[in-house]
Amino acid sequence: MSSIRHEKMADLPTKHKAEHEGYEYLRRDFIRRGEANSTQVSIYEIPPKKSIPTIIT
Repeated sequence: MSSIRHEKMADLPTKHKAEHEGYEYLRRDFIRRGEANSTQVSIYEIPPKKSIPTIIT
């Protein structure tokens, strides 16, 4: 990849993942695996109150 890439977030392919009630995210692949040498870029969106912190005691 030898050029500068510009994209609108709305135009990126989106994957929704919700493994359980308290954890959910949207992943938008900007540079997909295999599209560039050793590079993968994704943008993650976490909705409000959908990331439960882990408490280590």
